Amino acid sequence: MPTLPDFRLEKYFSRWEFVAQYNLTASDLQTLPLASLLDMADDDSRRRWESLDLGYTETYGLPALREAIADTYDRVAAEDVLCFAGADEAIYLAMQVLLDSGDHAVVVAPNYQAAETVPMSIGEVTGVPLRAEDGWALDVEAVEKALRPTTRVVSVNFPNNPTGVVPDEGTWRGLVELCENRGVRLFSDEVFRGVERAPRRSLPQAADLSATALSLNVMSKAYGLPGLRIGWIACRDRVVLSRLE
Repeated sequence: MPTLPDFRLEKYFSRWEFVAQYNLTASDLQTLPLASLLDMADDDSRRRWESLDLGYTETYGLPALREAIADTYDRVAAEDVLCFAGADEAIYLAMQVLLDSGDHAVVVAPNYQAAETVPMSIGEVTGVPLRAEDGWALDVEAVEKALRPTTRVVSVNFPNNPTGVVPDEGTWRGLVELCENRGVRLFSDEVFRGVERAPRRSLPQAADLSATALSLNVMSKAYGLPGLRIGWIACRDRVVLSRLE
């Protein structure tokens, strides 16, 4: 397997994030101290926190956590959720499961670096760019033209990092339908869902729209709790989830 390239953004952060006087690069919301977070808890949640056992838990994640995550979806059950130590682990394992040597992936770019480089380390990748001159619009026809008989995954990131663009719902549903009709997995990075500049533009989550799609999310961005190191994939295809486990 080819060696993954350095994660250049993380290397930059590791050098400067905690020593710079001013940080204009943050990609998450203002984080909370633990006391402020617990102030929002109801009595039952606080009791569960105070009695929390810091031992090992189920591979899929604490059942109560998976239930809470499932509640953020319309058609996803707790059994459709698999938890990870952040989003990067989820991306890496998902691509290892969905792709084999010789397979092809389509990556709508710009995208999170790992969503581009991990597929490239396994098989072939075609990038479909969001273009500034087109208002960063998602071009479903361009994605369709990029598909091959060996295409297994289409990877997207909306709200997009770094442009912030959110496609209109009709276009989004068209992409989901395309992937379903062609037997291609849609891997949807949704970690910035909830911080849209226009909240009414929140898209339906991919795992709600399609039983074969994978929705990625994490506590780091919209929830402002990166230190918890909780990420997850929601997918109603439990065969895929069992392979990810």
